[in-house]
Amino acid sequence: MARQKPGVIQADEAYSKQELIQRLGISQKFWDQMLNDGLPYTRVGKARWVSGRDVLRYLEAKAELKQTNHSD
Repeated sequence: MARQKPGVIQADEAYSKQELIQRLGISQKFWDQMLNDGLPYTRVGKARWVSGRDVLRYLEAKAELKQTNHSD
């Protein structure tokens, strides 16, 4: 089995909940929030799987931009 790369999500791969939590370094609470926010998943037996493409779309949709305050 290939070694997991922290922080690396490939659009053309599927990830189990546990692998995604490890790769992104997120908590169970954040995982739950992702699902509550509408991240699509597929249930296979008792496990939930998400596509890398959907994870990347989710992160892009939630991305924040630093606001600069120009007082000229």
